Amino acid sequence: VDLIGAFEKALDSGRYILGPEVATFEEEFAAYCGTKWAVGTGSGTSALHLVMQGLCFKEGDEVITAPNSFIASASAI
Repeated sequence: VDLIGAFEKALDSGRYILGPEVATFEEEFAAYCGTKWAVGTGSGTSALHLVMQGLCFKEGDEVITAPNSFIASASAI
């Protein structure tokens, strides 16, 4: 796999999410991890929001986060 070439192609295209290089990376990373899905996001904050949605918490469920973390950890909750 030509990682440098794929990285340069993504940078040159300006498509850092939802582009063909990202789709290829998602497929290959999911296969490497032995899972069905992998999703590339534009930020850690977006990733945290997706994780929280995927966990399907209900009103009243307790969610604990670290008090000394970036605000995105708490705002995703």
